[in-house]
Amino acid sequence: PMEPTVELPRLKADRRHDIDALRAFAMLLGIGLHAALAYSGKPWLVIDARHADFFYWFFSAVHGFRMQLFFLVSGYFTALMVSRRGLWAMLNNRAARILVPALLGLATIVQLSSKVGDWAMGWNMRHPGTALTGAVVRGENDRIGPLLYAGADIDEPEPRLKMRPLAWAVMIGNDEAVQLLLDRGADPNAAMPDGNTPLHTAAFTGRANLAKLLVAKGADSGRTNSMGINALAATFADEAITRLVYRFSMGKTEIDWARIQKGREEARAFLGARLVGDGLKSLFAKKDPPKPEQAASPKVDPVPEWLASYYRWMSSDRFQVETLYGRVKLFDDATFGHLWFLWFLCWLAPAYAAWASLGQGMADGLKISTATAVWLSAAFTLVPQWLMGTDRNPFDLQSMVGPETSSGVLPKPHVLAYYAIFFFFGTWLYGAPGSGGRLGAGWKIWIPVAVFAAFPLALATQGQAPVNAVAQVAYTWLMVLGIIGVFERFASRESRLARYVSDASYWMYLVHLPMVIAGQLLLADWAAPAPVKCVVLLAGTMAILIASYQLLVRHTAVGLFLNGPRPQEPTTSKLRSGNDAGQELR
Repeated sequence: PMEPTVELPRLKADRRHDIDALRAFAMLLGIGLHAALAYSGKPWLVIDARHADFFYWFFSAVHGFRMQLFFLVSGYFTALMVSRRGLWAMLNNRAARILVPALLGLATIVQLSSKVGDWAMGWNMRHPGTALTGAVVRGENDRIGPLLYAGADIDEPEPRLKMRPLAWAVMIGNDEAVQLLLDRGADPNAAMPDGNTPLHTAAFTGRANLAKLLVAKGADSGRTNSMGINALAATFADEAITRLVYRFSMGKTEIDWARIQKGREEARAFLGARLVGDGLKSLFAKKDPPKPEQAASPKVDPVPEWLASYYRWMSSDRFQVETLYGRVKLFDDATFGHLWFLWFLCWLAPAYAAWASLGQGMADGLKISTATAVWLSAAFTLVPQWLMGTDRNPFDLQSMVGPETSSGVLPKPHVLAYYAIFFFFGTWLYGAPGSGGRLGAGWKIWIPVAVFAAFPLALATQGQAPVNAVAQVAYTWLMVLGIIGVFERFASRESRLARYVSDASYWMYLVHLPMVIAGQLLLADWAAPAPVKCVVLLAGTMAILIASYQLLVRHTAVGLFLNGPRPQEPTTSKLRSGNDAGQELR
């Protein structure tokens, strides 16, 4: 327990119940975000056949501000602890409360999430959602003819991955089904929502024989997907992307990389010759107008060579190491999973300690107005935001608002810099004189402007880096400041319920993901609307998480380990002072 010091009167004055509540809000919102993904219609570990656009808008909107708000709050508490206890005490506390949970979580929760995720992705393939696709996937080729005769739509995409029967037949290498579907009139150019055609799939999977068959049946070898990639370019996908696609689409954790590469070489030679031949023919043929789907493709600005080189540098062999579990890409692999934020804090806390040790960590080193601090921070945020979205893969969420993910052993520099801006703004906020209670004063204006102006603009300008970066930064900062204002207005008083939720939220977020994924799978075959399924999922998950916290954590060594000494009820002046001091520990 803490001993009283001369700083105790200031500790009580600095008590910010709204900041406590903000941290819990950011954590719990993440549980809702992951639950909603199954019903968004976008790539996720469990893709429910019943979905609604609302859930994707919810995900994108929340992703645009949630963790930025969390890092701001974390910076505030880091500066608070340095002010009260000193740099070394802060570093020791962060090692105990953040580094150790991150490493333990890496060995337990992250591994469990990965296993449950593999189970979920295998389930996606085994439950394609349409009878025709199911027959193709299971190799029941004798059922394809009768199903078509009975009226099955030969080009109907299944409701989860939105792949058509022909694309599935190519993906799994069901040559007989590919031939049968093409003979029955399947469209070789029918694309998925991301623009990939069966020919893209054949090239990507190294099935050269199927690529030749598709072209012979009319597949367009020059057709590009939404990222501007044609079938030939798909043959150059690296091993990490290839494994990711196989894992998400088929639940396969092991692939025959040598077979794929050999097949790609043959497909590359065929498609390259085909493109050259088509190019020569086009010199002497009348050009047809672009197809409607291609004409409607979103505009994407070309990636500057220096930026592409930066991403190639992060993916290069120099940042790959061999381990007992295979080759690990230090920047690119999802090593820390959903606990990446803890790992980021392990970098940012020492960085702040170094900054503060130079005498620049507190507000007396940066005497600027609140408005100036906000404008400068927003301007700095534009730089890393502009770099986002270049390292795309086939399972990136289209039209996503918010930063890239970075959960590798080495944080991607621009992503770490992005969150560092919010973290250091939080450290400045703690020491800024008179900022408390005024930072979010304009929330009644800022939140509507963010939701109804900046957010739609950010969605509409995807791929147009300068405009989109401005729209995303505006949305993020308006939402962060607006939500701070809401909590300043409505959550500034002490509440036992709010304190309980704040204490519980850390544990709940750490362990929620395997439960959410398992719950999504259990509800997948339930014939209920997506909103009903999501509400039931959240209610069940939250009930289990709260019960586990109350029974296994709150009054145990685990709770002491995660949150520090639990403050007692403030019945006396001494206890009240200790209660206030405890805020810095969580």
